[in-house]
Amino acid sequence: MPRVAAPRKHRNYYVTDAGGNGTAVKLCLISDGKEAAWEALKKHIEKIRHKKVERQRAGLVLNADTLTLRAVAALYLDHRSKTKPTRLEWETFYLQRLIEWYGDTKIEKLKPPHGDEFKARLLGLDLSPNTVGHYIQMAKAVLNFAIDSDFIAKNPWRKLKAPPKKRRERLVTDGEFERLLAACDNTRRWRGMSKEDVGQTLKDALQLMRATAMRPAVVRELRWDQVFLDRRLIIIVNHKTSDTAEIRKPWKIVLLDKEMEILQRRQKARGSSPYVFTMDGKPWTADAWRNRVARARERAGLGRKDVNGEQICSYHLRHSRISEALYDDKLDLPTVQKIANHSQLATTSLYLHRADEDYVRDVEQGRKRGEANRNPG
Repeated sequence: MPRVAAPRKHRNYYVTDAGGNGTAVKLCLISDGKEAAWEALKKHIEKIRHKKVERQRAGLVLNADTLTLRAVAALYLDHRSKTKPTRLEWETFYLQRLIEWYGDTKIEKLKPPHGDEFKARLLGLDLSPNTVGHYIQMAKAVLNFAIDSDFIAKNPWRKLKAPPKKRRERLVTDGEFERLLAACDNTRRWRGMSKEDVGQTLKDALQLMRATAMRPAVVRELRWDQVFLDRRLIIIVNHKTSDTAEIRKPWKIVLLDKEMEILQRRQKARGSSPYVFTMDGKPWTADAWRNRVARARERAGLGRKDVNGEQICSYHLRHSRISEALYDDKLDLPTVQKIANHSQLATTSLYLHRADEDYVRDVEQGRKRGEANRNPG
């Protein structure tokens, strides 16, 4: 059976995702009450059903008997075209394996064993648990879209579980970061840009990320109209947590002397592009960024995974800066939450790393205080 739609709260409204359009539909204000939300949902579903009947009469409904998974994935991405470009790029990337391996499979022929096989093949590629989870997440999204589009009655992979998520623990040391920056000098030239200019662009992007804890996607797509050098701020209005925070606020990134120097250098080399970091007038794609950083990492001799199976990536620079703000800079959690742009303080607290020697020292000192209290003489 298809999933049962229900109203959910979003900001000041009850909304629903029913309809398979990829966007939430407002039902009523939360102050109007749950009963009013259910009534509005019934009307919304009836309207959707009426439209489907009209499409069937007009012969516009696709035949699920001949519809392949590749075609359904294409339809899914088409109806997701209004979402944020970075999100659409992410979803497209994590649909690649599904389309490559099962693209020619008819949607109605897809069974639970195919899902188990899909997961096993992903795990066989030596991918991280998080990456495997992303592939499974997107596969399920396409199949849920097929349900909402009346191509299938239920999701054959609904019981397929992603591996337990593995939280990033690795920190990039100063020495490793210096090696990574030095490796940028040996990068490839790009079209009309010299090898030196390309290397400096990549170094500036990595340094800004390391100094500010900006997310890779924000650095890649940073525009000059978001940079306010006179106020020593970068202000991002639409960002990852703007839709999940209880109160929508812009992400304000403080620019200290080092960051100001980087941006002033980029300003001199900006040309006519509206983007801060670019090599062809457009923002870097996720693939281009990932590949550039990966090649620099290999040249720097940092390609080996650590004991936790983590390989240095650009996101570890953000992770390192947040941990540094907590431990070295001694900033309180609410301040670091603003720096990291976390919607929940609990997320920031996950970055609290304790060195073994600090942990042992604190326990030892606590025991000594306890003994002193028990034996005051």
